[in-house]
Amino acid sequence: MVYETKRIVVWVLAGLLALVVLSAVPLYVDWIWFLSLGYGRIFSTILLSKIALGVVVGALFFAVVWGNAWYALRSSSGRLELYTVDGRLPIFFDRMIRRGVEFIVLFGGIVLSVLIGLEAATHWQSWLQFSNYVPFGKTDPVFGNDIGFYVFRLSFLQFAYRALMLALIAAAVAAAAVLYLSRTVDILAGKLKITSVAAGQLGLLLALITALQAIGFRLSAYGLLYTATQTLYGVGYADAHVRLTAIDLATVLAGLGAVVVLFGARRRSIQIVVAGVFLAPVANIIIGGAVAALTQRLVVNPDEFNKERPYLKRHITATQQAYGLDKVDRRPFSFSGTLTAGDLKRNKVTLQSVRLWDYVPLQAAYKQLQEIQQYYNFNEVDIDRYTVDGVYRQVMLSARELDKGALPQTARTWVNLKLKYTHGYGLAMSPVNEVSPEGLPTFFIKDIPPQSSKDAFDVTRPQLYYGESTDDYVIVDTRIGEFDYPRGSTGVETRYASASGVPVGGFFRRLALALRFADLNLILPGNLTSNSRILFRRDIVERIRTLAPFLELDSDPYLVLTGGRLVWLQDAYTTSSLYPYSQPSFLLGRNTDASTGRVVALNYIRNSVKIVTDAYTGDVRFYSFDTADPVLKSYSKAFPGVFHSASEMPADLKDHVRYPEDLFSLQTDMYTTYHMSDAQQFFSKGDLWAIPSLEQTDTGVDAQGFMEPYYVIMKLPDAAEEEFIMLMPYRRANKDNMVAWMAAKCDQRDYGRLVVYEFPKGEQFYGPAQIQARANQDTEISEQMTLWNQQKSAVSRGNLLVIPIEHTMLYIEPLYLQSTSAKIPEFKRVIVALGNKVTMQPTLSDALSFLIGGEAGQAVSGLEFSDSTQPAASNLRVFQRPGAAESSGPRQILEKAYSLYQRSTSAQRNGDWAEYGRLQKELGEVLRQSASKP
Repeated sequence: MVYETKRIVVWVLAGLLALVVLSAVPLYVDWIWFLSLGYGRIFSTILLSKIALGVVVGALFFAVVWGNAWYALRSSSGRLELYTVDGRLPIFFDRMIRRGVEFIVLFGGIVLSVLIGLEAATHWQSWLQFSNYVPFGKTDPVFGNDIGFYVFRLSFLQFAYRALMLALIAAAVAAAAVLYLSRTVDILAGKLKITSVAAGQLGLLLALITALQAIGFRLSAYGLLYTATQTLYGVGYADAHVRLTAIDLATVLAGLGAVVVLFGARRRSIQIVVAGVFLAPVANIIIGGAVAALTQRLVVNPDEFNKERPYLKRHITATQQAYGLDKVDRRPFSFSGTLTAGDLKRNKVTLQSVRLWDYVPLQAAYKQLQEIQQYYNFNEVDIDRYTVDGVYRQVMLSARELDKGALPQTARTWVNLKLKYTHGYGLAMSPVNEVSPEGLPTFFIKDIPPQSSKDAFDVTRPQLYYGESTDDYVIVDTRIGEFDYPRGSTGVETRYASASGVPVGGFFRRLALALRFADLNLILPGNLTSNSRILFRRDIVERIRTLAPFLELDSDPYLVLTGGRLVWLQDAYTTSSLYPYSQPSFLLGRNTDASTGRVVALNYIRNSVKIVTDAYTGDVRFYSFDTADPVLKSYSKAFPGVFHSASEMPADLKDHVRYPEDLFSLQTDMYTTYHMSDAQQFFSKGDLWAIPSLEQTDTGVDAQGFMEPYYVIMKLPDAAEEEFIMLMPYRRANKDNMVAWMAAKCDQRDYGRLVVYEFPKGEQFYGPAQIQARANQDTEISEQMTLWNQQKSAVSRGNLLVIPIEHTMLYIEPLYLQSTSAKIPEFKRVIVALGNKVTMQPTLSDALSFLIGGEAGQAVSGLEFSDSTQPAASNLRVFQRPGAAESSGPRQILEKAYSLYQRSTSAQRNGDWAEYGRLQKELGEVLRQSASKP
C-alpha cells in the first residue's frame, strides 16, 4: 500500500515537472527569439509585469481569503458538527471533518488565488501605462483631471478596485461558511444565532466591503465621461446636475453605511447590517436612476439644445482632438466645371498618374504573367510612388512570395519544405497608367531574375524570407543548398548571407526547438549543423504583433524597393478607449486590448509609429513619427530604446512613407459628422455628410458598398507642384450630390496634413454615384457592356476615381474584359465624365479630346513621354497604345474606326457639327486606308 502511494506521488510529481517544462519551453524559445532581434527588453518587461501582477495580486487574494477562513476556523467553538439525527456521528467524525474543512478551504483558496493571479497577469498593459504615466496637458471639464489620468490610470484603478472587492467578498463567504459549519453562526426558527467573535469578524468584513463602495462610486463618476445618449457622448445635463450629485451622496453614505454595519454587528442585528450595506446603492439607484430619468424627461427634453449646449461643445471638441480632426485645414473649392487644353498642360503630371489599373484585375494579370512557376504567388498588390527619369510616378507592385502548398505532393518532404524552399523571389512593378497594345500592364520590373526597364529600379537582393504569407519556419545555413530561382532543369541555389535568425545550437537548444515546433527532425542527426539558424515568425504582421502587442497595426503593410533591397513598411497606431467625451468607433474592427484580447471601441488614435521590416533579414525597426503623442511617450518610457526618431529613418525610405488607409477611412467617416463645430448645427444635424456609395463592383468599394479612399499624384488647388495624397469625396447625407472632398498629404514636406475642400453651398454638384448612374444610362455604354458580357467574356469595372483638376472634377472609371476561358483581364475602355458629359473611349486621350475638344487632343499628343528628364504625361502616350498608330493590323484599325464612330455620334447628339464633320472625315480616311491594304 505504501509502495503504491509512493508510486502515485512520483507519477504526480513527474507530471507536474513535465507540465512546467512544457510551459517553460515556449517562453525560452520566445526569449531567444526576442534577443536575436535586439528586443529582449520588451520580452523581459512584459513577462516580469505579468509575473509581478499575477504573484502580488494572487498572494494578496490568498492572504485575505485564507487568513479570514483560518481565523474563523480557529475562533470557532472547537467542534465542527454534522447536521444529523445520529448523535454519535459528530463525535466520531469531528477531527476528520475539521481537517476536511481546512483542506477544502485551503485548496479552494489556492485554486481561486491562482485563477485571480492569472487574470491579473492579463492586465500587464494597464499596469505599464499606470506606472509610466504621461500628462496630456489638457484637463477634462468636469473633474479637472489631466486627460492622462483617464488614458493611463483609470483602467488599472478599476481593475484594482474589482480585485480588492472580490477578495473581501470571497473572504466573507469563506468565513461565513466555516462559521456556519462550526455552528458559531446558525439560523434557528428564522432567527440568527451568532457569537460575538463571529459577529465581529463578519461585521468588519462587511463594513470594509461597504466602505470600499465609496471608491467604486467615485470610479463610476468617472465612468459618466463615457456614457452615450442620442445627443452626445459623455457627461450631459442630467449627469452633471443629478447623477454626479447622487454619486457624491452615495460616496458619503457608503462611509456612513460602514459605521452602521459595525453597529449592527455589535448589536447582532442582521436587519441593521443589511441596511448599512445597501444604504448607498439604494440611494444612488433612486436619485441617480429615477430622479435623473425624470430630470431628463421633464427638464432636459423640452429644452434639450439649450440644456445640452455646453456639453455638446465639449463632446465635439474632444472627438475632434482625439481623432486628429481639430487641425483639418478647411478651404473653399472654387468650381468652374470647365477644362481647357491649357489646364491639361499645367496638370500633366496629375494626368500621367491617373490610375487605370485596379488591385483585383492587376493582381490577376500578375498571377498569369509573372508568377513564372506554380510555387510562386502574388499575395497582394500595393501602391506607392517613385521618381522615374526625373518624373514623379505612381506605381503598383507586388512581392513574388513562395507558396509551398502549390508544390507537388511528392515534393513536400521535410527537407524541401524546411531546408530547400526557403524564400520567395523578387517582385513585379508596373506604372498605374500604362497599358500594352494587348490591354495588359507594362512593367518597370518583371521576370526572374528581376529585369528592370528603368535605371531607378536595380534589385540587388531579391530574396524574400519574410512576407505577408510566409507563415512557416525554415532553417538556413545547413548542409543543403537553398533553391533560389528556377533556371534550366535544376534551378539556381544560394546560401543565406545574413547572421539573423535563432541559432539552433547544441542538443538542449535543439531539443527545446523540437518541443516548441513539435518537430523531431530538429534533434535528429542529418543536415543541420551547430551554425544552422532557424527563421520563424516570418509573417511580418505576426512578427510585429509579437514584438509590440501594445500597438494596433494597419491592415495593409506595403512593399518598398530601396537601395536595391526589399523592405516592408507597416503603419502602427497608438490607441485608447478612455479619452473623455470622445465618440467611440468600431470602424477598424480589429482594435483589441493587448492585455485581455477583447475587442474594444477606440476613441483616440494616432499614427505614431512606422515599422520597417527587412524582407531578407527579418530585422524590425520602429520609428516614432508623432513625438507629441502622450501614448507613444508612455510606451517609450516603458520600453526605452525601442522607438527611434523619424529623423533616423534613411531619406530614400522616408520618401515612401504614406498616410495609412485605415486611419484615413476612420477619420473621413468621423468627419461626416464632426466637421460641424457649431453646437446648434451639430444638434440639428443640418449639414450631415456621408461617404459616397457605389454599385458593388470588383474593386473600389468596401463590403457595404461605400467608396474607398485612394492614392493619387495630383496638384492641389493653388499648389505649386504635384504631390502624393490620399483622397476621399463626400456627398450630402441622403443625397448623392458631392459636397466636399478631403485630402491627406503623404510627402515629407507636409506629411499628415489634412485638407478639406468644400463646394459652394446652395449649388448642386455631381457625385460619384450620379456619374456612375449616368454612365449606366448611356445607351452606347450599356449596349457595349451588354454585348461584351454575351461573348463568353465578362466586364468588370474598376474604382471610380474623382480627380480634382484646376477648378473642376474629372471622373474616370476603367473597364476590363476577361474571357471566361482565360483568367487574364485586359484593360478595354475608360469611362470619363466632365460636368454633364459622359463618354466611353478606348483611350484617355480619346475621351479628353471628345469632352474638351480637338485642342485637347493636340495638347495630349504634345505630352508624350521621352527619354529626357522633362516632366511628361506618359500615360497619354501609352493610353494610345504605343505602336497601335503605326500598326496596320485589323484589330487596331477596327478599334480606331469604332472610336471615331462613337465620338462622332456623340458630337452629333450634342449639336457639335464642326467636331462631327472633323471626326467623320477622319473616319473616312481610316476606312480608305483600310480598303487600300491587301
